[in-house]
Amino acid sequence: MRVADVVEALSLTVSAGQTGLAREVTGGYAADMLSCAMAGASAGDVWVTLQGHLNVVAVADLNDLAAVIVTEGKPVASDALAKADATGVPILTTDMPTFEIVGPPVGDGRRRVKPEVSMAADLHMHTVLSPCAEVEMIPPLIVRRALECGLRLIAVTDHNTAGNCAAMMQAARGAGLTVLPGMEVQTREEVHVLCLFDTLAQALAWEVVVYAALPDALNPEDAFGAQYVVDAEGEYVRTETRLLLTSTDLSLDDVVAQVNALGGAAIPAHVDRPMFGLLAQLGFAPPGLDVAAMEISRHTDAAMLVGEHPELAAWPLITGSDAHRLDEMGPTLSFHAPVSDIATLRAALAQAIQCA
Repeated sequence: MRVADVVEALSLTVSAGQTGLAREVTGGYAADMLSCAMAGASAGDVWVTLQGHLNVVAVADLNDLAAVIVTEGKPVASDALAKADATGVPILTTDMPTFEIVGPPVGDGRRRVKPEVSMAADLHMHTVLSPCAEVEMIPPLIVRRALECGLRLIAVTDHNTAGNCAAMMQAARGAGLTVLPGMEVQTREEVHVLCLFDTLAQALAWEVVVYAALPDALNPEDAFGAQYVVDAEGEYVRTETRLLLTSTDLSLDDVVAQVNALGGAAIPAHVDRPMFGLLAQLGFAPPGLDVAAMEISRHTDAAMLVGEHPELAAWPLITGSDAHRLDEMGPTLSFHAPVSDIATLRAALAQAIQCA
């Protein structure tokens, strides 16, 4: 089935992108959030949406979609129409609601059903060992809150340390919650990078490298907050006195290369933020950077960000809660298949669905 056949079958109006009407249609996707379409729509899909602005065309072009159907008579911006004509992305319009458009079968009479989401995840979370986290961020409360939120996969990412990873993994044992050990490293360039691992041994080996690259300084507890190491029950073990909330002497390239060598996955954190974000610190995302994904802030418009920094299209864009309090926790990603280690995580990230 071609786009022209869809136009005829549904009595759609071709508003722009007529040169793409011969494109083959292989499936469909309905969503109004751009981040969902970026993660969930596949090449050859017809995207059904209420949105009619320029970034819709940018996402369609980026994902190599067959066409966009704008429903309910919603207006399509003139710059979006011009972009559609330039890129050959058909913009099809209709007064019908989305429900009626996605109802009729396409092609051989079978609707293509997207794989069922099976695992909700959050790959960016702090415990009481991060001086900026609240004292409530202890293993048993984190596990309980994670399960209440429907999370099945979390990563422990305290600042420049893996000191509470063992306690978190022990607290989650048998609870139906997978905990990936890791940390959030601050590079020499003041870029924050999530470093995730399969095993506690890998995370602790990385901690040795990171500790050796930290300045020989004490944590100013009155200014930054205390850094508590706790056990699986959340009981106090000791106070970490070294300064953790600071830059290491490791460059971004050093961090990525060494984490990968240990079998882990590196993900630059909140790259769009004005502080400690890769884009603010470097001005761009280095081409060929061997990272598993790029994390953006939860409410950032991914398509708009890619429009400003086209190089970001080379990586999956994901979100994380960066939770420092229990009420900040919640699913930020959903995976179509179970993720239990770094290998399956890498594969799943490309198809992850961002949670609103």
